[in-house]
Formats: sequence, C-alpha cells, structure tokens
Amino acid sequence: MKVISKALFGFAMLGFAAQGQAAAGCAEAARALVDGANASVGHSAQRSSAASEINWTTGEGHEGVCRYDSQGRLQSVAITRFPAAHASPYQLQCASYNYRRHECAMRGSAENVRLQQQLSRSECIFNRTWGHYGNVLWVDKGCNGRFTVTPAAAWEPYALKCESTRNRRQNCAIKAPADVTMARKLSKASCTLGSSWGYEGETLWVDRGCRAEFSVRPFSTGGDAGHMDIRGRATDACVAMARTHGFGVSEHRILDVDRAHAVLEMAAHRQGISLNLICRYEAASGQARLYGD
Repeated sequence: MKVISKALFGFAMLGFAAQGQAAAGCAEAARALVDGANASVGHSAQRSSAASEINWTTGEGHEGVCRYDSQGRLQSVAITRFPAAHASPYQLQCASYNYRRHECAMRGSAENVRLQQQLSRSECIFNRTWGHYGNVLWVDKGCNGRFTVTPAAAWEPYALKCESTRNRRQNCAIKAPADVTMARKLSKASCTLGSSWGYEGETLWVDRGCRAEFSVRPFSTGGDAGHMDIRGRATDACVAMARTHGFGVSEHRILDVDRAHAVLEMAAHRQGISLNLICRYEAASGQARLYGD
C-alpha cells in the first residue's frame, strides 16, 4: 500500500531532517491504521496553537491526518475518508398479486431503481404502483415488473479502538453515516452507551475512562439522507427512553428503518439482570416505545 503525504504545515522550525522523519512516521502510522493494526498512535494530548498536521492518502482511496505537537511528536492519526466499493447492477422481478401490495427485498440499499420491463397489463407507475425505500422494492395494484437495481456504495465494517485517558473525553473519527457497537471493553471503567461513549456524525466519542474496541459499520443512505437522519434521532430517543426506565444500554443495532420509523434492538441491563429490548421510534411524533424480549 502506497501512502502519500499531501501537505506539511508548521514544521519549518524543526528543520528538513525533522520534517522528513515526521512524514515517514506519519506514513508508517497510516499504514498500520488502514491495515487495522491500531486506531491511534502515541498518547492523547491537547493540541497547542503551534500543533501541526500532515494530510495523507493511499492508493486505495483512504484519506487521513497525522497530528503533531509543537515539538514535532506524533500525537494521533485518523482516517477522514474511506474508499467506497461499488457493486454491479442486477435485475429483480417483483409482482403484485390480486392487486395487493407486495414487498421484495433488495441486496441492501439502492442508489437507483428503474423499471426495465412491465410484465403486467396493469400499469407500473413510479410512486403510484411501485417504489422503493431502504432495502425494499414495493409494487401495488397489479403491477408486475422486472427492475434494474443499482446498489448504493458500500463500505466494509472495520474495528476502531478509542480510549479516554485521565477520564477525559476523546473523539475518534469514523466514516459516517455508520452504526457503531462496542466489540470489546478494555478498561476497568464502565463503557455505557449515551453516558461514557456514543457517536454522532463523523465522531465516535469516549469519556470517563472508557477504553474499548468498537465495530463500525458504515452504510449508504441510497441517495436518501432522511434514513441517515432518522437513525441518529431513533438511537438518541430509544437510549434515552431505556435510561428513563432505569436500564443501561451497552450496545444496539438497527433492525429496520425507513422515512417514517426505525426499529432498534438494544442489549440492556438493570439491577444485575441482562435482557434485550426492542424499541420502535416513530418519526412523525418523535416518540420511542420499548418492548421487552
């Protein structure tokens, strides 16, 4: 893997030798991060006004940044952009029988769906007798057609270590939008979703001594930013509702989502008892409702 340093800032006072060492150290750290060896390099530290950065890219399309302190010591390395993998278009037949609505599952979110061939006498009209959302293609009122589906860009799940040192909040960059779960706790301090760790947009954060390895699963909105927005609102509302009832939530995953609602499964605990909670969030009302497993 080839790592290319794109820019050097603020290293003039360190001399050319130090600049070269900084660039080489950044390239090595970037390779380790992309290959999954480590999520951070060195110890966390607050950046001073004299802190410097090196931007880097890889041949595979990764982009990131190495951050240094005023003495030229590498403090952290992060990925700021991930390469997308595009799948080939495929065909899917979906039919409405007895003039009833029928839903057909697609292979994940779609960037584009078009009617390739109408197979029924009943008309297939977009947004009237057929349409799609999330990973669902639907038909209604007798529409039977063969559709060409262009999958949305997808990213492979990856592991990320994020650590709160000295009980301070630490932010770690992630590819957004994404679902994040805690894979392995590394600290004696508790790691509780919404309290000592969480994520929003392109940031995964930890606090209060929480150190853990996380599983980050980027997803595509399929051209629909509303799905990305409702995931965040649903997660916040469901975790808040669980905490209102005295539950701690260690992890969660999205089971279903569209413009109107989202369904989450949460691993919860209360008074030493562990159980799974199902939460349904309605976008129109902004309300979350819990169901015990």
